[in-house]
Amino acid sequence: MYRTMKAAELAGLDAGDVVRAAIRSRPLDGARDVASVLDARMRAMTEPLAPLPQGRWSDQVPEITGPERQEYLRQLAEAMDDRKERIGEHAVQAKPEWALHALGPVPGDPVARLDWQQRASAIGAYRELNGIDDQADPLGPEPAGSSPDQRGAWHAGFAALTRTDTVDVRVLPEASLWHMRDSYHDETAWAPPHVGSQLRGVRLVAENARQQAVRSAAEAQAANDPETAERHATMAESARAVQQVCRQIEVTLEAAMEDRHAWDQLTVGPRRLAVAADSELRRRHPDQPIEPLRSAETRVPEDDGISKPLTESKLSEPPEWVTGLAEQRHAFQEKLEERQNVMIPDEDPDYEFLGQAWSWPDRDPDCILQPPKPELRPCAGIERLAGREIPDLEAGG
Repeated sequence: MYRTMKAAELAGLDAGDVVRAAIRSRPLDGARDVASVLDARMRAMTEPLAPLPQGRWSDQVPEITGPERQEYLRQLAEAMDDRKERIGEHAVQAKPEWALHALGPVPGDPVARLDWQQRASAIGAYRELNGIDDQADPLGPEPAGSSPDQRGAWHAGFAALTRTDTVDVRVLPEASLWHMRDSYHDETAWAPPHVGSQLRGVRLVAENARQQAVRSAAEAQAANDPETAERHATMAESARAVQQVCRQIEVTLEAAMEDRHAWDQLTVGPRRLAVAADSELRRRHPDQPIEPLRSAETRVPEDDGISKPLTESKLSEPPEWVTGLAEQRHAFQEKLEERQNVMIPDEDPDYEFLGQAWSWPDRDPDCILQPPKPELRPCAGIERLAGREIPDLEAGG
C-alpha cells in the first residue's frame, strides 16, 4: 500500500485523495484485509498513469529534524546532481556504446551537443543507479509497479531517449490531450504482428526435422532388409520436406520481426506521448471513467500452427496467415516510406526543410583497436562527504 501511494505521488496525485477515493468507491463490509482491498482499488487508479518528469535531487530533499542531518542530506543530493551532470560530460568524451546506440553520434553543433549531453545524463544516471551494463539496451525493460522510484527514473530516461521530454502535457489544453491520446490507435494500427514466439517455434520444428532426417538416413543405410531401409528412407525424405517448409516460414517471420523492430523505433515517441496524454487526462478527471488504451495491432491467430507442439504432417505447407504476411509487409513498407519522407518545414516558408521528421541515425562500426576511454572524474567534494560519519537519520524523525 505504501508503494502504491508512492506511485500516486510520483504521478502527480495526492496520496490522501487517492486513499479517500478508494474508500468511497465501494463499501468495505466483509473485507478480511482492508489494507489489501484498498491497495487493489488504488492500484487500479494509479497503474495506468505514467510518472511525471523527475526534478533535481536537491529539490527532493525531505524536511527532517536536526540541522546536521538536514545538511548531510542536502550535500548528498547536490553530489548526486553533480554526478548526473558529469555522467553526461563523460559520455560526450568517452562516447560509450550505449549512448551512441540510444542518441546517435555526438553532434558538432554546441547547442545540439549540450542537448545530447543532458539526455545522456538522464539515461546514464538510471543505468548507474540500477546497475545496467548492457551496451545494446540503454535502459532495459520498464520496472514493475513494485518499484515506483525506479519506474519514475526509467520513464525519465525513456523520455530523454525518445526525445519526448520537451513536451509538457501538463500545460496542454484538453482538446490537444484527447487528440494525442487518440493517436495511439493510429500508431499501433499499422504495426506488423509480433511473431517472436512463432519464429522460435518454427526453428525448433526445423531443428527436430533436421535431426530426424539425419537419424532416418543413417537407419536406412544400416538396415538389413530392403523394407526397413525403404521405410527409413521415406521418413528421412519427409523430414527434409518439413525442414524445407520450416525454412521458408522462418524467412518470412524474420522479415516480419525486422519490420516490427523498425516500427517500434519509429513510433516509440508518439506512443509515449499518447500514454502521457492519457495519464494527464486521468489526473485531471480522477472520477471520470476513461477507457484504457488498447493496441490496434494485428494479432497472430491463437491456432497459428507453429508455436504449439505439432506433428510433422501439419507443416506440409506454410499456414495461411504466414502467406498473408507478404501482402502485409508490402503495405507496411509503403507506410514506412511515407513516414520517412515527411520533412520538417522551416518557420520561414522561403527556406528549405530542416530535415527528416521520422528518422534514426545510422552509425558505422568503430575500429577494433581503440584508445583507452577517459575515466569518469569523481566529484570535487565526494571524498569530504564520504569521509564524514553518517548521521543517524532514523533518530528524531
